Amino acid sequence: THPQIGSWEVPCTVDVYDPPKHFGWRTGDPNNPSARWRFELENRGNTTRLRFRMILGPGPSGLTVAVDQRPDKATKIISGRVADLAANMTKVIEGVKNQAQQ
Repeated sequence: THPQIGSWEVPCTVDVYDPPKHFGWRTGDPNNPSARWRFELENRGNTTRLRFRMILGPGPSGLTVAVDQRPDKATKIISGRVADLAANMTKVIEGVKNQAQQ
C-alpha cells in the first residue's frame, strides 16, 4: 500500500535460492521484470552481514507509469520512490535483526 496510489498486487517469481547465502525474486514478467529483489547473507565470523537489494527494470513498473504521466515531475517522483524503498527496506532489515537477536 502506498498513500498516493493505494494497494496493488504483482506476481513474483523466485529466481535465486541458494541457502544460506542468497534468496531473490522478480516481480511482474519473469522474462522482463519490473524489479529484482535480493537478500544476501555474508558470514563474517561472529556476525552475519545482511544485504537487501532491489534493482528496477528492465520491464515497466508503477514508477514507469507515474513518470510517463508526469514527465515534468520525473526527478521528484523518482527521488520519492527511492526514499520510500530505502525506508521500507531498512525496516525489513531491522525486523530481521530483531528476530535474529531474540
